[in-house]
Amino acid sequence: MGSPLLEFSNSSIIVTSSQGEPGIIDGRYVVNGSSERYLVKCYLKRVQASSTDISVGEAYSYRDIRSGGVELYRYLYRGYCLGYSIISSNFEHGISDETNLVYTDIGVSVPSFLSNDIGFRRVSIRHGEQLIVDGYIEIIGGVYGSVGIDEIIYQNIGGVPITVRGSYQG
Repeated sequence: MGSPLLEFSNSSIIVTSSQGEPGIIDGRYVVNGSSERYLVKCYLKRVQASSTDISVGEAYSYRDIRSGGVELYRYLYRGYCLGYSIISSNFEHGISDETNLVYTDIGVSVPSFLSNDIGFRRVSIRHGEQLIVDGYIEIIGGVYGSVGIDEIIYQNIGGVPITVRGSYQG
């Protein structure tokens, strides 16, 4: 049985899972081997961080020399991963058709493609219908370490907690 939140799914994340060995090569984090891409349906909320504008949930904005002085916006999203589907390498958020995808319920256990390399793996985040940002997975699991009360919550929600951070140029 799917999550009761599935009908309210408002976000998705594209995650690339590497089947190879991770490591540091020439000072950069890399994974050698084949990879698969997944579209993960989520129920996310844009949340506040320190020095946040409460009305829009904007974590902070700043002018960065690396972006050529363009304003960057960073957001923190929290919610639940509810289901996933394997997608092709040319699938794009907001452009590719999602209607024929077959989703697997996540249930109460974290799929390995989500839990590996937290903080390193870049993802594409679509929140609502318009906003698509680049980001990374910050945390997978609940505040109780995915045991005890977290297991009960997971069973009732039918998904696992996720925290992602995203940014875009404005």
